[in-house]
Amino acid sequence: MNSKWETTIGIETHVQLLTKTKIFSSSNCSFGGKPNQNTDEIDMALPGSLPVANLEAIKCAIKFGLAVNAEISCDSRFDRKHYFYPDLPKGYQTSQFYKPILQGGNICFYENNVKKRVNLVEAHLEEDAGKLIHQSFSTGIDLNRAGMPLLEIVTHPEICSAQEAVAYAKTLHNLVMWLGICDGNMQEGSFRCDANVSVKLKNSKKLGTRTEIKNINSFRFLEKAIIFEYKRQINLLEQNKLVIQETRLYDSDKNETRSMRNKEDAIDYRYMPDPDLPIIYISTELIETIRKSLPELPEHKRIRFEKEYNLSKSDASQLSSNINIANYFESIVLELPKGSEKIVANWMIGDLNAFLNKYNKTIEDMPIGSKTIANMIEKIINGTLSNKNAKDVFEILWNNEQSNIDDIIEKNGLKQINDDSIIIDIINSVLTNNKNIVEDYKSGKEKAFNSLIGKIMKEIKGRADPSQIRQLLQQQLYKVH
Repeated sequence: MNSKWETTIGIETHVQLLTKTKIFSSSNCSFGGKPNQNTDEIDMALPGSLPVANLEAIKCAIKFGLAVNAEISCDSRFDRKHYFYPDLPKGYQTSQFYKPILQGGNICFYENNVKKRVNLVEAHLEEDAGKLIHQSFSTGIDLNRAGMPLLEIVTHPEICSAQEAVAYAKTLHNLVMWLGICDGNMQEGSFRCDANVSVKLKNSKKLGTRTEIKNINSFRFLEKAIIFEYKRQINLLEQNKLVIQETRLYDSDKNETRSMRNKEDAIDYRYMPDPDLPIIYISTELIETIRKSLPELPEHKRIRFEKEYNLSKSDASQLSSNINIANYFESIVLELPKGSEKIVANWMIGDLNAFLNKYNKTIEDMPIGSKTIANMIEKIINGTLSNKNAKDVFEILWNNEQSNIDDIIEKNGLKQINDDSIIIDIINSVLTNNKNIVEDYKSGKEKAFNSLIGKIMKEIKGRADPSQIRQLLQQQLYKVH
C-alpha cells in the first residue's frame, strides 16, 4: 500500500436484539417463516395502529451499555427518520437521533496481541425494515423483518486498518452473544456491519471524504471490502479525482464495492420526535437490577483465568473468546484436582479445537457433558490413555456409540502401554526389520531417528507415551552394533 496515505474507518453495527417479539409490536421475531407470516397491523403501518416500545429491547440496550461503560440516558426517546423505500411502509424508520439510549463507552480488543481501544459515539434503538424479494418478472415485499429490534452501535472514526476493524467487530460480536442480547447469527442478518471508509494524506488532520459500505455480514468480507475501498479511493486521489460521498455495496463474487446511492446527511432524513411513542424513562433501580444480572465479562474472565489457573495470556484469551467455551472449560476444571487446568486448556485449545474445525462444528454443538470429558482427561493424567488414543475415545463419545469410558478403552484396546519390557520388545522388532534405517542413523542421519519413532508408534498403535518411546529407542540403538 502507498505509504503516502492512511485510512480511517468507523463501524456502525446493527445488532438484532434477542427478544421474543418485535420492538413495537407483538409479532414474533422467529427467522425463516413464510413471507409476511410474522407481521401485524403495526408492522404493515395500517392506519390507526400505534406502536408500543418493547421493554426487553430496552433492557438489552441497558445491559450492553453497562458492559461498555456507556452513559445510559434516563430519558431517551424515539424519532422518525424519513426516507422512502418499498420495504418501509410507514415512509419513515423509527429510530433514535436526538437522544439515544446510550452515549459514549468503549470496546477494548486485541490485534496481534496488542491491546487497542475504540471509543463509541452512541448506541441507539431502532426498527429494522422489511426486504424485497426479486423474482423473474416481479418483486415482492416481505415484512417479516420489519420491526425487528436493533441496537445500532456507532464508533468514532478511529480504526486504522481492515485488520483492526475485523478485530473490533469480532470482539463486539463475542460481547453481545456473551451478554445474551444477540444470537450473533451473521448469515441470518442478526449481526451486520456498515463500514465508513475514508483516506487522507498521512499526518493530515482533516479526514477524507467517506464512503459507507452497507450490510456486511461476514468478517472476511468486512476485511476484503475495506481493503478494496481504500485502494479504490487512493487510486482516485492519485489521479486527482474526487471521492464521492456515497453508500456502496460490496459484491463478494467480484470482490469489489459498487455505488448504491448518494450518501445522505442527517438533515436529509428530516428527523422529528415520534409523537406516538412516549419518552423512555429509565429508573436507577432498573439499571442496578440489570447491573447485578451481568455475567463476568470476557476481559475480567481472561485476567482471572491467568491468575487463578496460571494460564498464559494466549491460552486465557482463547478460552475466554466465547462464553460457552469459557463455561465448558471451567466445568471440566471443577471435576479435576487442582493443577490440572493447563492439561484441560491444552486439550481444549489443541485436540478439541482441531476436531471441531475438522467437522465444521462449534462448542455449541458439543453433545458430551463436562463430567465425561473430565473423566477422559483424568485417564490421560493417570497414564491410562495416551493423547492420541484420547482423541479416539473422544470421537467415539461424540458419535454416542458408548458413554462409559472404561468400556470404550477396553473394547477398542486403547489402554496405554506403560510396561518398558513390552515397549522394548516392539522397538527391537522394528530395529530388526529396518536395519537400513538403523545404519542411516548410525552414519549421522538424524532424521532416521524420527523415521524409527514413526514406525514404532504405528506398530504400537499410539498406545504409548512418545517421550517414553524416544528414551527407550535411544537406549536400544546404543546397544545395536
